[in-house]
Amino acid sequence: MHNIAHIDRDRAFDDWSVPVVFRQVVQTYDPQTGRVEETATDTAVQAIVRPLQSSPHPGTVAVHPDAELAAILRTDDLPADANLATARLVHDQQEYQVRSFTRSSDSQLVEVLAVRIGDHD
Repeated sequence: MHNIAHIDRDRAFDDWSVPVVFRQVVQTYDPQTGRVEETATDTAVQAIVRPLQSSPHPGTVAVHPDAELAAILRTDDLPADANLATARLVHDQQEYQVRSFTRSSDSQLVEVLAVRIGDHD
């Protein structure tokens, strides 16, 4: 992400981005039922989805992906009240929970690392 801030971001998004859904999730606890209810608000955005990086995990002989989805988003495409810590992304009909995010130095871009949730077929 260090170099992308130095190129024309709009051209980069024109060339490399794909449509994804930014899903803002708000959870509320209902003490009457003991259940957690979720309310989701979806926003269609463009993202540059990067190939996953893999690394060996200590104590194993296997290589596992560090994240299942890595995406770069334009912050001005996101809702003004976007909370990345509780957000999800939907890409290729799979839903991913944001695990971590890093903003560019000019705050115009955000890189999101997310893990798939739900069915894993």
